[in-house]
Amino acid sequence: MSKTVRATINRDFVIGRVSDMMFGHYFEPIGRCTHEGMYEPDHPSANAKGWRQDVLELVRDLHITCFRYPGGNLTASYRWEDGIGPREKRPARMELAWVSVEDNSVGINEYIEYVKDLGAETLMTFNMGTRGLESAVDLVEYCNYPGGTHLSDLRRAHGYEKPHNIRYWCLGNEVEGEWQIAQHRAEDYGWLCRQTAKAVKRMDPSYQLIAAGSSSCSLPTYIDWDIKILDDAYDYIDGLAIHCYTDRRETDTTPHYLAHTINLEQYLSSIEGVCRAIKAKKRGKKDIWLSIDEWNVQSYEIVHLQADRPKRGIKPWMVHPPIIEQTYTMEDALALGLQLIVYFRHCNTIKVACMSLLVNCLSPIMTEKGGPAWRQPTYYPFMHCSKYGRGRALETIVNCESYKDDLYGEVPYVEGIMIQNEGDTLTFFAVNKHDDECICLCNLQGFEDYRILEHIVLSHEDLFAVNTSGDQDNVKPRTRDGSIVTGGELHAVLEKYSWNVIRMQKGA
Repeated sequence: MSKTVRATINRDFVIGRVSDMMFGHYFEPIGRCTHEGMYEPDHPSANAKGWRQDVLELVRDLHITCFRYPGGNLTASYRWEDGIGPREKRPARMELAWVSVEDNSVGINEYIEYVKDLGAETLMTFNMGTRGLESAVDLVEYCNYPGGTHLSDLRRAHGYEKPHNIRYWCLGNEVEGEWQIAQHRAEDYGWLCRQTAKAVKRMDPSYQLIAAGSSSCSLPTYIDWDIKILDDAYDYIDGLAIHCYTDRRETDTTPHYLAHTINLEQYLSSIEGVCRAIKAKKRGKKDIWLSIDEWNVQSYEIVHLQADRPKRGIKPWMVHPPIIEQTYTMEDALALGLQLIVYFRHCNTIKVACMSLLVNCLSPIMTEKGGPAWRQPTYYPFMHCSKYGRGRALETIVNCESYKDDLYGEVPYVEGIMIQNEGDTLTFFAVNKHDDECICLCNLQGFEDYRILEHIVLSHEDLFAVNTSGDQDNVKPRTRDGSIVTGGELHAVLEKYSWNVIRMQKGA
């Protein structure tokens, strides 16, 4: 029997405006993310600079607004100077984070060209592990100073006459983690963060500096780390980076996996509280915004246990080995869509979010060397949100049945958010976690004269269905008939275990 879900939104109850930079991505020169994924000079579709155009076409359809580079764990020992100048003169180095060899065939300038071609912003990450302030200001000078200094003229000699004009700078990556090369203590990193940000702000006060906050709410340093970093660096930073990965273990059930938004909500609310508390303590005038510059859903076994290495024949010190490559399922697409709904609910504090990673490594896009590129099921919720999630997020009250989870407690079967787009359109994003369809009745207060444009559904009879090179459209969106708006109320059927995008427009 179908379940009934009742939702209410009001034109005047606004959470905030969704930042365009919430639709960011992240790629790192590890594994086959850049090499064989994005950059493959011998591929039939490659352009003169070696970029795969079949991949670029899929990337364009995601409408990505910003990219974070070069990492990631790699950043902690990365020497940005290795990736500039003639390729034949670039050194290969042991890359300690992923126990592989980095040949530096793709570096800063190639990356920035790629991003500019997409019309996106750059979030450049400093090495705050083995290096620090001097390397950071040198990188800013190389990238952004017009000319007349040693490093800016070096950039011009490399063929880039105009400055890159990067505005967003990340002060390291996951520097509190035991897994990091050159892990920091809070008191050391907080002071280094302050001094580096101060120096970069002196180069241009308009630069946006992002400190590395907690990379997981499960770490013993969680919250204490964020308090210390913000207390030390508040005067010179603009944003705080956190990472939000949802692990799925092989022993997890679908209901438990799809309950993770309970924990994510608590994580975000706690960090937001710390930011407000430090602002009050400092008698500050600025709000520290959040940058979720790494987020995704992922297999615990593949990422943390590296369980895929033996079957892929991966050995230490290979050049760009096929690491952390996950085949995503329909179930993963639901989990990822739920994360996006939570980010919309917190759009008044989240300015930047970068899904991790772009191609092959925990990615929405997969490739074969010399062969095709295709979309994974997780591609679609991101694409839909990036395309239809711009505008104002409205308070969306959803009343529905719930189920009990041993860890998370009461979990609603349906989660949703309404976005008021530009041009008199509304978009309702919703996930049904139930194994039965739900009848959704949404009261549109202040939006009574609207009609349905389309109802997009992503679902599959098999929650573990995947897309492959030979069956690229096994899991893909389709439109559904039957949704209507009548008497100021949206009536729609949410299929079992489904991701839904319901678009409405003002007028008959």
